[in-house]
Amino acid sequence: MSNEHAVEHIGMSVADIGRSVEWYGRYFGFEEARRFDKPDLGLKGATLRLGDAWMELLQPYKTAHPAGQGGEEHDTLAGVLGITGLVHLAVGVSDLPAVYERMKRDGVAMATGLVDSKFFFCKDPNGILIEVRQKK
Repeated sequence: MSNEHAVEHIGMSVADIGRSVEWYGRYFGFEEARRFDKPDLGLKGATLRLGDAWMELLQPYKTAHPAGQGGEEHDTLAGVLGITGLVHLAVGVSDLPAVYERMKRDGVAMATGLVDSKFFFCKDPNGILIEVRQKK
């Protein structure tokens, strides 16, 4: 196994930076490290940290059209942010049943119930699928 390469962070396109920062902090304990605005790239963002893991949330100034619709904006960074993304993000928690019940109580969109008391899927405020797993 080589230590020559490492995953630096995961990036996600979101509709509202503030709402997403608050959501990931509330349910998983992500801490905001910084916010930034890049007018030259047509986006603003926030960097979040959870232990040794880093996530970058990016909010384009304007929403891109789905792939194959729209045109030239797909040739820019801001243009592709709205059309690419993750299949899902997995987050480990120390008390899975408590997180599950809190999210249900708060009206978070649940994609599954508890599966084998080991994980469940929900959706963040942007509709991104999140796998919530019991930490090992």
